[in-house]
This record gives sequence, C-alpha cells and structure tokens, in this order.
Amino acid sequence: MSEEARRQPDARGAEPIPPGSLLRSIPWLLLLCGWLLAYAVGVAVGLLVRALGWWHGDAWERLLLTRIHATVSPALDRVMLTAPWLGTNYSLAPLVAIAAVWLWLGHRRVSAAHLAVVQLGSALLNAALKFTLVRDRPALFEPRGQFALPSFPSGHAIAVTSVVLTAAYLVYRSGHGRWAFVVAACFWIVVLYSRIYLAVHWPTDVVAGIGVGAVWLAATLGAFAPLHDRARGAG
Repeated sequence: MSEEARRQPDARGAEPIPPGSLLRSIPWLLLLCGWLLAYAVGVAVGLLVRALGWWHGDAWERLLLTRIHATVSPALDRVMLTAPWLGTNYSLAPLVAIAAVWLWLGHRRVSAAHLAVVQLGSALLNAALKFTLVRDRPALFEPRGQFALPSFPSGHAIAVTSVVLTAAYLVYRSGHGRWAFVVAACFWIVVLYSRIYLAVHWPTDVVAGIGVGAVWLAATLGAFAPLHDRARGAG
C-alpha cells in the first residue's frame, strides 16, 4: 500500500475509537514534557537575548524595524493590519473550538483532540512566557494593529507555527492533498512579517516565537501520530 493510500480515510470517514479509550490513549505525560520543553526554549532564548544586551533592542533590530517601516504604505496596510487578527490566539481559539466540535461529531476524534490540544498549549505558552520574561514593546514608531501583553515572545509566531501548521497537516492527513501546506506557509510568512512591519515586536520576539511554536508542533505531532495511525488502521 502506498504512503498516500495509507493517509486516506476509510469509506465512512469515521474513526472507530470510543471517546473514553481515546482520552486514555493520549500520551498526556509526553505532551506535558513537550510543553515544558517549549517553555524552556522560550526562557532560554529570552535569557540569551538579555545576556547579549538586546533586551531593549539591539542596533540591528532597530535598523531592521526602521528599514521595514520605510516600506509602510496603504496597500500593504490592508494585508498587514488584517492578517494578525486571523493569526492570534484570540481569533484562533474560537475557530479551533468550532472545528474541534465539528470533527468530534463527525467521528474524527483524534483530529479534534489534536487540534484542541495544540491550540490550548499555544495559548498557555504565550501567556506563561510573556509574564515570565516581561519585555517592553518597541517604541521607535507608533505600534499598530493587534497587540496586547508584553512583547516577548511573539504569540502570533507561536500560534501560526504550531496551530496553523497543525491544521494544514490534518487537512493533508485527511486525504485532501498538499495545498493546505502552501496556504499555511504563505499565511505564516505574512503574519510573521506583519509583526515587524507594524512595529509591535522586536525581531528576536518573532524568532523566539517560531522556536517555541516549532518545539510544541513537533511534540504534539509526535504524540498524536500513533493515534492517527491507530484510528486509520482500525477504520
């Protein structure tokens, strides 16, 4: 059987794993360790930025913000002011909740649980890290768009790296092709660039968010991959 065929859902599109069995099968300890590792990566990057003397923005960060600010235009504003509202936990959380309920009722319970856990972990990582290492936002230009709480790390970067890429992975696993990865990658780039374009984050905030999100993404993919395979095999 080909790799693509193994990823196709069964004819009914259902995952015959009872809810109770699924919840018991989720490797909660592994997920906790993954979350703690992602948190530790965020703290380590933050402490490194502090040790380098960059906490209030290094010369290269100020230069990058200044050069990108020079590209501000009404045309770019339409994209850069809109994208962050779609790539933050404030908007992703209700969308993920709706999607998870729909998947659960459609008997795609592993996908529902996977998406919900990724979103919850992303939101908690954002809040935990922002209040562990409190960093002021850049004050070079007037900040615009969607922003709240301290600057480090970028919660948008955590969310689009972990949640949005997970959504693309689940679309791919359901047998709908690789197009979701292309869409997710384009959205990822636009959202991350917008955080610098709108002058609401230091570049190192965004880099840290990517790192934290990537660790959480890897941890959740590793935890749920066997459950996806089990569900597909049982189907």
